[in-house]
Amino acid sequence: MTAPNIPTVDDLSDRIYDVITDGFDNVFREYFHGPDVVTDDWYFRINTGLPHPMGNLLITGNQNNIGVMSDGIEPLCSDEFPSGVVCLGDVGVEADALLKTSGFQLAEEMPAMAIDLQNLTETTLGDEYTFRQVGPDEHDLWVDAFAKGYELPPAFAERIGPAHAVSVAKENEEHRHYLVYHDDRPVSTSLDLIRNGIVEVYCISTIPEYRGKGLAKYVTAEPLRIAAGEGYKTAFLQASLQGAPVYRHLGFETFGVLPLYVRIPSQ
Repeated sequence: MTAPNIPTVDDLSDRIYDVITDGFDNVFREYFHGPDVVTDDWYFRINTGLPHPMGNLLITGNQNNIGVMSDGIEPLCSDEFPSGVVCLGDVGVEADALLKTSGFQLAEEMPAMAIDLQNLTETTLGDEYTFRQVGPDEHDLWVDAFAKGYELPPAFAERIGPAHAVSVAKENEEHRHYLVYHDDRPVSTSLDLIRNGIVEVYCISTIPEYRGKGLAKYVTAEPLRIAAGEGYKTAFLQASLQGAPVYRHLGFETFGVLPLYVRIPSQ
């Protein structure tokens, strides 16, 4: 794939937050389809009934339209499963009150981060590790490591695995799934989606027993080093508060936040 335009962080200027949030919204819209998904101009919603907030999730940039928000969260207010809402922008007082009276609490404000790839910090791995891009043949391995790293139900993680990349990718997009192996064991994952001349980074995960070894840093940085070698100049991601220091160390800067609300049914 050859990108027609390769923007820098400076080129994106004050649009960069919108570019990051649009990418976050679009990756869900591309990978997740079926009777448990609703997509329209107002929001994306998936409602699997699985026991994880990511499996019952509303994503919207219309969070301050109270009618839209009320309609969007209504199926997610069940006491049978946890659910979440990601807001692509600031949440007003009225919307915050609606979410809280519906049982949602602000879990964190996820940093929206971007990097000029010429500033990417170098990373290394020990000889006992290998790293490579994987395709449909390694779909189950990637899904298993991703699910364990995020503590997601495998049935949800499966829907974003490499076997689906070719069928969901639009024209002038490239979806690259990566794995880090310890000997023959998959232990860390990432997904880079390249479109509009920008590298979008998703699905950074490390299985619990391998955390704290620098794997998340490497599985983020090495694909970006490859992309930089191909001429790409900008990458972005959405971090958790826990993961943000890793990305800042690599050279990412924060350009806003995505509020995440979570509803956990009482036991």
